[in-house]
Amino acid sequence: MVDEAYKGLLLKMLGVRWREAKSRLVSAIKVASTCPDASSRLAMLKPDTIENVQEWNDFVKEKLSEKFGVTSYILFIIIFLTIQI
Repeated sequence: MVDEAYKGLLLKMLGVRWREAKSRLVSAIKVASTCPDASSRLAMLKPDTIENVQEWNDFVKEKLSEKFGVTSYILFIIIFLTIQI
């Protein structure tokens, strides 16, 4: 059981770690997709928690899409400007 005083801090830390892990995975997907053996490299990156291969393929396709790249860039700019203020 977590003390109520630490609950907010713990949830914040978990959120940060989750985003870091997801960011590392997306970065690895982008690198693997440029390799000659991209299919096998992308398959090796699939987490054990994703049992459905089609679900993984859809996730990879979304992360490599132009729309995802633009959205990520816009969020980066918003965060950057927020920190600068």
